[in-house]
Amino acid sequence: AAARGLDRIIEQNAGRRRHVLVSSFPKSASTYLNKVLMHATGFRQYWLNTAGQDTERNIESTAIPMFLAQDTVTQDHMRATMQNVALLKRMRIKPVVLIRNIFDVVVSSRDHSRGGEITGPSAHTPGSFTSWTGQQQQWFIIRMGLPWYFTFFTSWLDGQKELPVLWITYDDVTQRTANTVQRILKHVDFDGRDRDIERAVAERPMLPGAIVPGVRAFCFSVCSDQRFESTRHRPSAMLRRSPSPLLPPAAPDASRPGSNSGRLLPAASTTRDPPACPITVPTPPAKPWWPRHPVLP
Repeated sequence: AAARGLDRIIEQNAGRRRHVLVSSFPKSASTYLNKVLMHATGFRQYWLNTAGQDTERNIESTAIPMFLAQDTVTQDHMRATMQNVALLKRMRIKPVVLIRNIFDVVVSSRDHSRGGEITGPSAHTPGSFTSWTGQQQQWFIIRMGLPWYFTFFTSWLDGQKELPVLWITYDDVTQRTANTVQRILKHVDFDGRDRDIERAVAERPMLPGAIVPGVRAFCFSVCSDQRFESTRHRPSAMLRRSPSPLLPPAAPDASRPGSNSGRLLPAASTTRDPPACPITVPTPPAKPWWPRHPVLP
């Protein structure tokens, strides 16, 4: 009976109100965008998943009736699961998907989590995370967190076959805010006035330190916390010459004299990365560095 009642509510109310739904990578300036959208439209913020924290952001059926009864702005880290896509399609929602350079995500996530904010949908983070070294924290995010980001991205690649999806990026939000808000409102068929959007952007500036610009301003070392704070180079270079058991180091090129097999990048690189950072990759430990749980009987 409850399911039939929900079906009737959706059928009678889908499309009657206006909704802006942004599904985003964590650490992609989505909270800032949410505030600007609310200010530019006057819509109310509404959560389709009230649990939050480390749960998957699936649409809760109990949240749907009030969602359809008002104009809303929703921002969450929602994957395009079969259930979510089906409900969004029935409610005639045109989602906006916000993504960010994956290497920048690693740096920004680690910086954010150092203060103790370690809950999220991408991975279960042990309470001892804040006491780990910078190297341990970084590799935990890469190994345990990044698979969720790839699943998020590929789920929306499939989801756009069923839904009209607007793709935007972190740079769109932080560097072209007014234009991006206008694109979003046009996507959801809302006629936003330019002066309202410009006022919303002006009155909701990004606070210093609130937006972490990733590898362009933060270093990413594989050696120590001290070097993490003092050395800058692209994490893509680290991934190519990784001490990780899951990402084995590239074999040295014996045919080239002076080949720097211990460096993060070859001496002569054909990529567009910055020059190699003069840091030698440490020898991988004999035993894994990550904490091991006791073996259960």
